Amino acid sequence: MNTELSFDRDVLRNQIDIYKRLKRNGYLESAQKELESIELQLALVQQSHTAQYEELKAELAL
Repeated sequence: MNTELSFDRDVLRNQIDIYKRLKRNGYLESAQKELESIELQLALVQQSHTAQYEELKAELAL
């Protein structure tokens, strides 16, 4: 049985874009909730997709 987690990189990138727009427009509470969701997903990605994790983490930091 393959236990490797799969994820949709495009969906996660969309969430990162949404987070950035919410933060930029002053919707800090909504941005914080989005960030929490992103961080949970990134923790799962880090376990099985190290290269993609670093790439997505860098996008989040921009």
